[in-house]
Amino acid sequence: QRQERFDFTRKAVISNWGVFYSRRGMTAESIPDLEGMKIAVVRRDAYAASFRELADKFGVTCSYLEVDDYPDVFKAIEEWRAEAGLVSRLFGLANESDYRVDRTNLFIEPMELRFAAPKGFSVTILQILDFHLTKWRTIPDSPLNMSIQSWLPGERPISVIPRWFPWFVGAALALVLGVLFANMMLRRQILSRTRQLLKSRADLSREKVFFERLFEESPDALVLESNDGCR
Repeated sequence: QRQERFDFTRKAVISNWGVFYSRRGMTAESIPDLEGMKIAVVRRDAYAASFRELADKFGVTCSYLEVDDYPDVFKAIEEWRAEAGLVSRLFGLANESDYRVDRTNLFIEPMELRFAAPKGFSVTILQILDFHLTKWRTIPDSPLNMSIQSWLPGERPISVIPRWFPWFVGAALALVLGVLFANMMLRRQILSRTRQLLKSRADLSREKVFFERLFEESPDALVLESNDGCR
């Protein structure tokens, strides 16, 4: 339905997914660990809907406390009205330090966040956004990466080129150039040797023709004698 109403950038701004948080001291390492727990979820939330389907597939029975927004999920956990809760990763990273909750290793439904515009009206704007997103991903202090670091403490910049990468590229380029140079020299040697062989063959052919004509056209008897006197 969204594809029918909107156009989107090809490049994602950032990735997001649903993350489970729990009371302090509780452990939940897998979906079955949530069996019998009361889970705080946001009404009509995409992650909550996905989890309900996933729980049914795993045969996990949970009770749900529906709240209005993600802060209410953390409050429900903090106030012991729920044992665990489901929020978006981005909200959790930005706000988890303000609540007495623990982040678990359980996450669901990864998705990419993109810019959207009314269908067919803003193609040029989306192309400009794609251009800048592609460029900013590789620059640590770009507006995109600076904004991510500002709003999401501890989040690393997107696709920043590692310090070792230029050295790796340089070494790889040197290796490729070395192979190309060696290949070129080998090809030159082969061509030179081929020319020598062709020249020798041509010389032998001319000598053969010369002696054949000499024997055929000479009125006298001819004898070929080597330097050591052999005939």
